[in-house]
Amino acid sequence: MVTLRRPPEIEFRPLPARPMHYIRLAADVADAAAAVQFMTQRLAPLEPNSVVRVSAAEGVPDDVAAALAAPRLRALAPATMHLELRIDSAQQRPPRWRRGR
Repeated sequence: MVTLRRPPEIEFRPLPARPMHYIRLAADVADAAAAVQFMTQRLAPLEPNSVVRVSAAEGVPDDVAAALAAPRLRALAPATMHLELRIDSAQQRPPRWRRGR
């Protein structure tokens, strides 16, 4: 058994946290070009080391979802920005079960 004669010296050093942002794309976006412009405007003012969660409302057209695929969206953001994507096209969504029948 080890007996400590004095308590260990502990120094607290706060670490910088990365800012986190949420961007939600509305279902009424007109087309792929409008969606890219929307994302460019939303990403531009954010800090380059931010963590950004991007999601889309249900009903986003397939061409809009394709325009915001991971490689294209990452090209709009700085390399130091972490993007988490949740953009499903209508074809990728599983059908919902009906209740009560």
